[in-house]
Amino acid sequence: MPRVLQVLEATIGGTRRHLRDLCLGLRDRGWEVDAAVALRRDRGFGSDLELFRSRGIGVWPVAMVRRPAPVGDGLAVRRLAGVVRQVRPDVIHAHSTKAGLLARLAVGTRGPPVVYTPHCFAFEMEAPRLRRALYRAVERACVPRTARLIAVSRAEQQAALELGYAPEQVHLIPNGIPSRPESPVETPRRYAVAFIGRFCRQKGIDLAIAALRRLAAGHPGLEFAVMGSGDRAATARLDDLPAVTVLPFGDAPAVQRLLAESRVLTLPSRWEGLPYLLLEAMEAGTAVVAAGVGGVTDVVTDGRDALVIPADDVAAQVRALARLLDDDALRLRLTAAARRRVAAFSLETMIAATEGVYRDVLQPA
Repeated sequence: MPRVLQVLEATIGGTRRHLRDLCLGLRDRGWEVDAAVALRRDRGFGSDLELFRSRGIGVWPVAMVRRPAPVGDGLAVRRLAGVVRQVRPDVIHAHSTKAGLLARLAVGTRGPPVVYTPHCFAFEMEAPRLRRALYRAVERACVPRTARLIAVSRAEQQAALELGYAPEQVHLIPNGIPSRPESPVETPRRYAVAFIGRFCRQKGIDLAIAALRRLAAGHPGLEFAVMGSGDRAATARLDDLPAVTVLPFGDAPAVQRLLAESRVLTLPSRWEGLPYLLLEAMEAGTAVVAAGVGGVTDVVTDGRDALVIPADDVAAQVRALARLLDDDALRLRLTAAARRRVAAFSLETMIAATEGVYRDVLQPA
């Protein structure tokens, strides 16, 4: 069977999950799989590496960092080039901006074909204008070194075309979760609203805190839950909120338990690729209020299977959350539609489509 080398610096959150699902799924399909990864982003990532090794997946640590670091980046390129020579992969799949750049530099124009998944281009994130222009220029310069690009959302697909990728190079493959044929057993939902995610500007923890504060004032007696970690100032502000249970960022079962205990999930992100948490909430029967960024609107439609709000709009978030808490019929109608909709985003489909891209680039010219 062919051999694929997965490369990822951002071993955290959704990209970490994507890597794990892809590596294990491809291994189940008979592929030889190796992973060249950074080790410092998430302390829990070690459990993934143990699982990889137990399944015969090669693990190759590479000292990659998110920020630009000319010396460190040069050493990472050299290390990756050595891994490629040793592993001799038939295809390389690089994920997110930093690993995407380093992998394409390491391979050059004569190495194995590189498939690239941005998981939200860096120039689509919040940053100073000149920095975003630099990120866009770097991405454009890497187009000739990229055999195929996998976009997780239509917005990402359009951004890739605007960079200069040919339409036949770009494949739209949304994230997927394991299929669960039966509906989850309903349990008492202790929490009115939950927020789950890193305490950072991207995930909108500041927006969630502001919304929960206003909601608590107008709906006394409700309980809220916040699961995550990160910004200490956000943690301090959470301590001042009434009726909020703060939980440490947990593994997948902990997230699923919290979703099952919550009536509504708020997703006020300022930018996204295609959030796994959205899919998991839909599967769990938890109503969703989400900012319409990235791939969110590929999955849900406002008023059909979720309530979609403008980004960076606390007032709209509060109104949407209150609607769902005050109208059980609306909440149940949306969650029923969401369970039907999420069936279109299966892990099996994601892996099969990704494997199809690999086989496409391996076909003789």
